[in-house]
Amino acid sequence: MRPHLEDARRKGANVAIIGNGLPAMANAFARRMALGPETLVLTDPQRESYRRAGFRRGLWATLGPHVLPKLARASWRFGVRRIQGDPWQQGGTLVVAKGGEVLFRYVSTHQGDRPAPRDVVAALPAA
Repeated sequence: MRPHLEDARRKGANVAIIGNGLPAMANAFARRMALGPETLVLTDPQRESYRRAGFRRGLWATLGPHVLPKLARASWRFGVRRIQGDPWQQGGTLVVAKGGEVLFRYVSTHQGDRPAPRDVVAALPAA
C-alpha cells in the first residue's frame, strides 16, 4: 500500500496502521517501513479494534501450509526476524468515512492476505 499512500492523501484520506504489539514495536515498525509522520501508527494490545472490525484470529490462518512462503518472503523483503504482538491475529483493511460509515472492509484470511491497493484507494470518496 505504501506506493499508493499519496493517492489516498490526495483524496483527503488520513492513513492509520493499527498493530497489536507494544508501543515500542509500533515505533520500530514505523521506522523500519520508513513511514513519515503523516502516517499514524497505533497499537491495540487488547485487540479490541480487531474484534470490532470482525477480523479473524486463529492458528490455521497463521501456520497453514499456504502461509510459509509468504512468511519467508516478508522476512526477506521487510527484514522481519520475529513475530511481534499476537501471532494468531489476522488483520484487514478498513476505509471509514468521517461520520463512521465503513466504506470498504477487507478481512484477511491468512498471513500476507490483503486487498489490492487500487481497490482501497477507489473506495475513498473524492476530496
